[in-house]
Amino acid sequence: PTTFPSAISASKTLSLTPSDVRTLHILKLLSVGSAPAVDEVDDVLLDFDNKEGDDRKEEAKARYIDIVREKMGAKALRHKSSLLAPLTSACPAFKDGCPFSSTSDSPSALASSLASIPPSHTDPSGPTVAAFRTALHELHSRDPSLLSASSTCPAKGFSRPSTGRTFSADLDLAAFDVGLLLPSPLSSELKTGTQRSHREAENVAFVRSFLKGSVTKAQYISLIGNLYHVYTSLEAAQDAHSHLLGGMYNPSVLNRRSSLLHDYAHHTGAGVPPPPTPAAAEYCARLADLSETDPKAIIAHAYTRYMGDLSGGQVLSRCASKLFGSGEGLTFYDFECDDAAVFKEEYRRALDDLGLTDAEKSEGV
Repeated sequence: PTTFPSAISASKTLSLTPSDVRTLHILKLLSVGSAPAVDEVDDVLLDFDNKEGDDRKEEAKARYIDIVREKMGAKALRHKSSLLAPLTSACPAFKDGCPFSSTSDSPSALASSLASIPPSHTDPSGPTVAAFRTALHELHSRDPSLLSASSTCPAKGFSRPSTGRTFSADLDLAAFDVGLLLPSPLSSELKTGTQRSHREAENVAFVRSFLKGSVTKAQYISLIGNLYHVYTSLEAAQDAHSHLLGGMYNPSVLNRRSSLLHDYAHHTGAGVPPPPTPAAAEYCARLADLSETDPKAIIAHAYTRYMGDLSGGQVLSRCASKLFGSGEGLTFYDFECDDAAVFKEEYRRALDDLGLTDAEKSEGV
């Protein structure tokens, strides 16, 4: 079905460590002929030093699938896998299980069962369908006596003459090619795609001064005054489009507007910060415009701001504590969650579970 790619989330099924995610990300880049960023070069790439072109792509693809199979308990994409539940429930040919499960069925019986697949599930213009039909034809062209004599599913038990791989292995590769096996999570794409911007932000003069402890109290107060306006705009946009944010919408933990107002009052005695500076006003206007014209873009802004506050922001909190001689008036950096690391992982998962299209992911990055 055309909804199959968005209907599954491999990240819910697999238990991946950060190292696993990194390895899979690099292998996926290699499998399509892309070069990983320089700072991603590590031991994973050493195995590919002597491989070029298509050989390199195929080796990376095979390594990727092997890792996913291992994480899934060696099941990969099989008819009993939970990943195929949307397909088996939606397709008449699979309503009673895998059509290949009975090895005594003749090729004609199998063909009759598969004929009940609706045309909308088999777009003839798609490359995967063409490969599937070719593989299916090869499987059904075998001697019926061999099929009936097999003690296992013929899709697993016979190699295709054209590739030397089993029919089910070819399905795994086809699934990889159309991104069904493990789509790149948006959180990983954001991390990779914004690395340059991240480095540039870290090297802004104000940030360097902040980390060195050389900003003044007046500069810090100006910062939180501007951030008050930024988060007011961001959180108004999130409230207006909470249905698009899924599990990312968690105002009780994430919202910073009230904490910034508290901190500003603590340090100045004033109730509300003055109007934003031109740069902050431009930022607020951008958020307001996106809320009206492209609300899904708010997702990337929310992720960037809150994950930054939960990560590097905690370093800045310690710098601010030294500036003021205490931790009072710094509630902006305090998040009411039991474990920040766990919360961040849940937030990343919520982002990845939004089911955004590839185009929407690219726009987000």
